[in-house]
Amino acid sequence: MPAGGLDFFAHGALPAPRVSVAEAQRLAGEHFDLEATAQALGSQQDQNFLLRGGAGEPLGVLKLANRAIGLAEIEAQILAGKRLAQRLAPVCVATTLTGPEGAPLLATVATSEGPLVAHVVRYLPGSTLAHHGYLSPRVVSALGALAAQVSDALDDFTHPGPRAHAAVGPASR
Repeated sequence: MPAGGLDFFAHGALPAPRVSVAEAQRLAGEHFDLEATAQALGSQQDQNFLLRGGAGEPLGVLKLANRAIGLAEIEAQILAGKRLAQRLAPVCVATTLTGPEGAPLLATVATSEGPLVAHVVRYLPGSTLAHHGYLSPRVVSALGALAAQVSDALDDFTHPGPRAHAAVGPASR
């Protein structure tokens, strides 16, 4: 990642990492002590794998961050997710899982793509709205209300990580 951060507006797209399922399984075991099978999930800028235990139960989602995103940004995401889970209790939030001693399952890992920041988040069953076509005014209104709740919950959130790289938005205040 460039020393001054990445200007996201100067790039049309950020290519996602491309590690294999076998490599994802190895990373989950070596770095997070999770013996699991991995299934590739879709993503735009990072790479995600659903991790399943021996009986097929979901253990979490292994997230490999885009090379343009550093440890400090992921740490900020983890803290923001934790805050949202606390402040928006009925809303399901994919928070980062913790190990036996309470530390987040987070590491910078050596991959075939070079070093990447990896973490494991809670698996939330369901689907995205991308394939649902028409969204009724009631659904759009509920999404707007949820966006307002998220904005309120993060209004006073600060973390040094995103400040160095944010071009606009609340984190750059």
